Amino acid sequence: MSRNQKSIQTPSSSETIISLSGTWQAEIPSRNLTLPMEIPGDLAGALVENQILPHPYPGKNELEFQWLGHSDWSMRTEFTLPEGTSGQPALLVLDQLDTFADIYINGKAAGSSANMFTSVEIEIGRLVNAGSNEIRIDFRGPEKEGAQEAEKLPYPIPSSKHFPWASDYRNLIRKVQCHGGWDWGPAILTSGIYGSAYIRTGNSPRISALTPVPRMKDGAPARNGGPARNGGPARKDGNLARMDGTPEESGSWIVDIEILCQSPDERVTEAALTLKNPDGKILENISIPLNLQRGENRIIHSMEVDAPLLWWPAGEGGQPLYSVELSLEHDAPIRDTPIRRRFGFRHIEVVHEDDEIGRSLKFRVNGREIFAKGANWIPVSALPSLQSEELYRNLLEDAREANMNMIRVWGGGQYEKELFYDLCDELGLLVWQDMMFACAMYPATPDFLNTVEPEIRYQVQRLKHRACVAIWCGNNEDLGALSWYEESRKDPARYLVDYDRLNEGVVGRIVRKLDPSRTWWPSSPSAGMGDYSDNWHDDSKGDMHYWSVWHEGKPFEAYYDVTPRFCSEFGFQSFPSLETVKTFADQDEWNISSPVMRHHQRNDRGNSIILSTMSSYFRIPEKFDDQLYVSQVQQAMAIRTAVEYWRSRRPVSMGALYWQLNDNWPVASWASIEYGGRWKVLHYEARRFFARLSPVLYSKDGGIYCHIINDLPETVSGTMLIRRISFSGEILESIEAAAEVNGGSAKQVWEHPAYGEDEAANSFLHAAWTVQGKSDKHSSGSIADLSGGMETSMFLARPRDCYLEPGELKVSPGSSAHSIIVESDVPAFYVTAELPASVGLPGHFSDGGFTLLPGEPRELKYTHAWSAQKECRPEVKISPDMVRIRHLRETY
Repeated sequence: MSRNQKSIQTPSSSETIISLSGTWQAEIPSRNLTLPMEIPGDLAGALVENQILPHPYPGKNELEFQWLGHSDWSMRTEFTLPEGTSGQPALLVLDQLDTFADIYINGKAAGSSANMFTSVEIEIGRLVNAGSNEIRIDFRGPEKEGAQEAEKLPYPIPSSKHFPWASDYRNLIRKVQCHGGWDWGPAILTSGIYGSAYIRTGNSPRISALTPVPRMKDGAPARNGGPARNGGPARKDGNLARMDGTPEESGSWIVDIEILCQSPDERVTEAALTLKNPDGKILENISIPLNLQRGENRIIHSMEVDAPLLWWPAGEGGQPLYSVELSLEHDAPIRDTPIRRRFGFRHIEVVHEDDEIGRSLKFRVNGREIFAKGANWIPVSALPSLQSEELYRNLLEDAREANMNMIRVWGGGQYEKELFYDLCDELGLLVWQDMMFACAMYPATPDFLNTVEPEIRYQVQRLKHRACVAIWCGNNEDLGALSWYEESRKDPARYLVDYDRLNEGVVGRIVRKLDPSRTWWPSSPSAGMGDYSDNWHDDSKGDMHYWSVWHEGKPFEAYYDVTPRFCSEFGFQSFPSLETVKTFADQDEWNISSPVMRHHQRNDRGNSIILSTMSSYFRIPEKFDDQLYVSQVQQAMAIRTAVEYWRSRRPVSMGALYWQLNDNWPVASWASIEYGGRWKVLHYEARRFFARLSPVLYSKDGGIYCHIINDLPETVSGTMLIRRISFSGEILESIEAAAEVNGGSAKQVWEHPAYGEDEAANSFLHAAWTVQGKSDKHSSGSIADLSGGMETSMFLARPRDCYLEPGELKVSPGSSAHSIIVESDVPAFYVTAELPASVGLPGHFSDGGFTLLPGEPRELKYTHAWSAQKECRPEVKISPDMVRIRHLRETY
């Protein structure tokens, strides 16, 4: 490590940053419209803000925005440069310019963009003057541009289209793919600038990237893309795999700090480099010499850190984040504003190796194998201008609260904002990062490949320092999509070559070159590098997307027919709650088959699948709001069936990411959290079925089985109490089973033949796991502090065939102003508390969708969403008369 403290003089310089954020003037000639528009922001949002168009989410208002994709428009603003800047270098930076745009400075062409996934940087010094200047950006309609690209192609490049007005050409342009519509989202082909926008003047060097990448000093990572070695990076004494992450157990690490510096000329200067621990204490503070050439310079500086605190996924340990700060030193007292990057000391392997079943796929973090538990992520709102910090923070905190440790950023959306990765770093949410290609064939023309290459370079360079990013994945379902279309089925070789040229020749090549520390996974689903087989229904190797229950109409029990090595997509739809329906449908539309309700169902068979499944498992309610609620109950039942069974197959199955966490507008969908933040029954259920220590009941092949899932690293001993209870509350059978379950494992503790028809129709099973004594201290505290889990129940027949007792649920005040107590004189199922939106206090209760036994009252505490916490509204109290309690029997 260099400790050269020598000061090196550099030419004096003066730099100015001129922000372009704020109000611009937008012009839409085809509509004879001129309106103010906020940047960052998008045109659709500006049209709504200025009351020119209604909000696109209610009713069928989305249809009023369809002209956007075909229309050209422009926006302009003025900026002022200080005296002395004439003739000086000036750099225009526009982050996330969407998408087809020509840029003019003072009426002269400066540059253009055709890819919203890169940062536009244009030298404009020759075009600007001291004083007032104008910037104008002319946007071209993305759907019109896509049509022109299609005409240039030598043969068709097909893609999936989900409804008549969805985009025909979204796969030919480098724009958020779901802007063109999806089977859960609207088609709103908006445009604008969604990130930072500024001009930087001056002739000093500038830092374009600062990337700290930690590695173990005494252990090398597995080769990228290949099988990881058994044991991974653990030290010989095994200490790295221990879970408390104390400094003396983590060994010595090296932080390779990559600096990309743009210099206008050859020069020698210095950089001040500071390394800080999670508490802000300075560990190193040095100056390093920089011998710069004109253009881009790449400098690697390494620092050694002894016994750092380790970063762990949520539930496995803490998330300590170290930081590096860098500034270029000029003649005193001028210094660049320091660039700061946070990072975590952790080692992630993707274990992908042959075994007696096929080929594994699992994540090993700091030497410990982790069962990946989580969901798929789509953009938080269809309008970029509505993608607020509030939405990001609430959703990701809710994911962690549901015991998730991984989020998959789906390839039809967007490379996410820095805020997203900041929060995942802080919350311990591993990120499966797709590249933005989904459900289509894509061109392999030189022009298209040349457009993609800088996109991948930019995104990998931007994100590779992130502790949370666990794997790079080439696309969503493009490998499987080779068999979807008539064109690709007729000429498979042609389209396979195109796929390979794009995915391996450009995307994979650049990822492996720029970030060899992480695994490159070619597609989801796939069996891994070099395997081009369709992995859609293959549960023996790699990751799987299992959609037979939804798309093929198979029963929930079909989840027992597969044991995915890693299931990165599976799901079942439900309707949103009545409170969310109220945001887009008037009361006269409160019918599943009404025009507006159908408009907010983007899967062409969605409603029929929900209702036909409901008739198979439940007694179909007569009331509209009961139908909404039961649809959520059956969604929770479906996903719970899959997750609990697959977790019981550990270590063969090591990951379950359901589709999907969130919505981008209010809609019937597979999400567990409605647009606006309201938890569905599924999200409450996820908190239980993803718990680190939990019992599981399931029925298969004429038998009933009870397993204990133990994701903790240590062995746990306890007693399982299994009771068969009548629907009136009488205990009919009671069995106790002592068990000791090793850390990181699943164990069967009980089995029983299936019950007869009469017994099944009049009783259910309840299992409760009691841990003996106190657990040793571990990453989540004592076992008693674990979220969710510890008890479960199971119907012995489908609920429609069960004779549930009506009973009476009582609600009384809780121990605090924001809690209530619920109790019942008979067993009540899928008990869920709902707070009306009119209360004006977003958030959720501490539990929902649970089984409430007689004589066992339960207190439900209301947790304010982050936005409500910021508002600090202690005067709003939760009283029993404000709360609606739902349970399954009331829908009969």
